[in-house]
Parts: sequence; structure tokens; C-alpha cells
Amino acid sequence: MADITSIDNSGLGELVAAYTTVSSAGGEMKLLSVGKRVKQLLQITKLCAVFETHDDETSAIRSFSPTQIVARFESPSEVILGLKALT
Repeated sequence: MADITSIDNSGLGELVAAYTTVSSAGGEMKLLSVGKRVKQLLQITKLCAVFETHDDETSAIRSFSPTQIVARFESPSEVILGLKALT
């Protein structure tokens, strides 16, 4: 999320929807490189209690449960999703 300088209600709604989808599938969703303004908005809206944030990719990847597979998706901003291992 390093390139995202601000986010509106629609953007917050999309983040919550993605979090809900990933969580209900047994996965983990964490945010990487959240800017100061977006971080403040997450605090104001109390969504900082929902979204775990990390400043660097290595710590983000290490934060996933050992039973998680980590998939990295390239897009305008990088999003890291932990997907529950299928065993």
C-alpha cells in the first residue's frame, strides 16, 4: 500500500470486504507499507484493530501462521495474503 496516499469510504469498504472473504476462507490478510495518512484513518475508524500492518515485507511474511501458505500478488500496490494450506 506504499503508493496509496489516501483512501475513501469505498476503499475502506473494499478492504473490509477482502478481509471478510479471506478470513471466512480460513486465511489471514495483513497490510504492507501503510502510509501515515491511511494509518491515521485506520486508527480513527478503529479498523487498526482489524488490520495488522507491517512496514517491511519480511516481517509481514514472518507474521503469518506456520500453517499458512503465503502468496504474493503484483498489482498497483503489493498485497500479501496468507491462504490456509490445503492438506
